[in-house]
Amino acid sequence: MSSVILTVKNLKIMHQNFNFRGHPSFLLKDINFTLPKNRSISIVGESGSGKTTLMKTLLGIHSIKSGRVLFYDTDIGKINSKEKKNYRRSIQPVFQNYRQSFNPLITLRKSLLIGFNQKMSPSGKVKFLHENLNLVELPIDIIHKYPHQVSGGELQRLAFVRALTTQPQILVLDEPFSSLDIINEQKLLEIILNIQKTYQLSIIFITHKLPLVQYFNDQVHKITNNQFSRWSKYEQ
Repeated sequence: MSSVILTVKNLKIMHQNFNFRGHPSFLLKDINFTLPKNRSISIVGESGSGKTTLMKTLLGIHSIKSGRVLFYDTDIGKINSKEKKNYRRSIQPVFQNYRQSFNPLITLRKSLLIGFNQKMSPSGKVKFLHENLNLVELPIDIIHKYPHQVSGGELQRLAFVRALTTQPQILVLDEPFSSLDIINEQKLLEIILNIQKTYQLSIIFITHKLPLVQYFNDQVHKITNNQFSRWSKYEQ
């Protein structure tokens, strides 16, 4: 099996609206990159540059109108609904607004259990949760609370645990450090790198914070004036 897990070829992302002549208007053009196993790619750009739209396209939330996204050798723009469901389990996001990841009416435990493969035994699920709560440095009993009963930082770490329950091969991190002070930023960084090492995951890191790129700089791409380009300045 190839060591490249995700390949993006000549991807174009369109605006929702057409231009005044009725032609498609492109938000981003010429998006090309490969993501190997257990490696990372950073995508840098200002707010409104198209980072989140690109992320949703890679996740299969937005349809692909032009270009290709290959998961190994499978074109995700041509897969059926069952295959897309399996693909989405393999590439999991941690959104910037992580509170929206949790239903406020049910316990955190119930929210976390939703993502598991139903073939896993109940004891296996509990064991997995305990191991990963330890990985993100949270107490086991936190899962019996409701989302409003825990801090924002704790809920963000639980969002990582939830992403891991599908046993993904890729994590997509959307501005995970945007609301943190420097101390909590460093702690979350250590947790993310430990998660990557533990599960041998590939990471797509989306940010506007340049100092953090050095930790995810196997590849760095920037979005400037609707152009997606490789940025060698920040790469190892």
